[in-house]
Amino acid sequence: MKSLIFFTGSLGDSLIAIPAMQAVKRHVGAKGPLYLLHDLHENKLLIERELLEPLGLIDSFITYPARIDGFFKKIRVYSQLIRHLRKQNFQRVYYLIPSVRPATAILRDKLFFWLCGIREWIGFFAFRNKALSPKERNGTLKRVPQEAEFHFLRLHRQGIEKTPLTIPYLGIPDDIVRKIDAWLASHRKHPDRSLVAICPGTNRLSNQWPLNRFGTLGKKILALKTFELVIVGGFSEEEKARYLLSRWQEGFSSAGKLSILESAALFARCQGIVGLDTGTTHLAAAVGTPCLGIYGGRYPPGKWEPLGDIHKIIRKAVPCEGCRCHICPLAHHPCMKSISVNEVWESFLKRFVRASKESQRFIAPIDDVR
Repeated sequence: MKSLIFFTGSLGDSLIAIPAMQAVKRHVGAKGPLYLLHDLHENKLLIERELLEPLGLIDSFITYPARIDGFFKKIRVYSQLIRHLRKQNFQRVYYLIPSVRPATAILRDKLFFWLCGIREWIGFFAFRNKALSPKERNGTLKRVPQEAEFHFLRLHRQGIEKTPLTIPYLGIPDDIVRKIDAWLASHRKHPDRSLVAICPGTNRLSNQWPLNRFGTLGKKILALKTFELVIVGGFSEEEKARYLLSRWQEGFSSAGKLSILESAALFARCQGIVGLDTGTTHLAAAVGTPCLGIYGGRYPPGKWEPLGDIHKIIRKAVPCEGCRCHICPLAHHPCMKSISVNEVWESFLKRFVRASKESQRFIAPIDDVR
């Protein structure tokens, strides 16, 4: 039986979907090949291919543009995609779409796959708003399951069982491990200190913590003389990295220099990271690195937190939480700007300094987490 997974999203979405994809792979077994249909994000970088090929989950990838300008061009692109999928003769499609997908969009997706000749649909249902954004009596948002759990809820209705999450769940090829070891050896000035990653970038402005606060936090960390800082991110974080390094006068940056899996290997060498609600935080969590996350109120607490129980999330309940805005319409950006440097600093001390002194243990060597 030829099966298809339908998935959309960028880096963080891809990482959170991996446990569900593993469950689908176990369900399919040796019955037939498993394909992935996904949209192209992040300047056409095939994130899913780089992440999933080493795991052996997907046999082949089918892509389409995430954004198509113009009505007639959109009709032409989707018509070509329908013809291509019909020729592939898929019997079944697994639906691993974000839980906030509205019922009308899901109905449209059903019609699309019906036109593709697929008649067995798994996971095609909408979650009620009470499940997505439940509220306390005082109006604040209740904690909800992590987004990965919503993927499993989609699958569970068709009898696909969830298995315990194993951390780390992202594999890193040996050649990339060796490359990052060499890269670190050439960039580190204090190899005797514990390495901590600072990840100041995010693809949504509503998730952004003020950059100058990252600068102040970094100076506090460096003043301990027990940590070395590395800035991690994509090309869009290069300017942020230059600003932070000029303030710190210490540390180094990998922003825009490493691939996704190379960044994952770097994270696995870190004692921990300080990051935002974005893909780099999920990437660090996927290799078992503890995360100190600075999160806004776009969604209820819990929903987009990194997988695993070794992380600490700092989040403030504000009257406008649950807005789902990509750009905050309020000048004072309450959910992010209300998180002070001192709050993050205190959490850093508890998570990475005091805990380390008590246990005298740091993250496992990279050979143990692949």
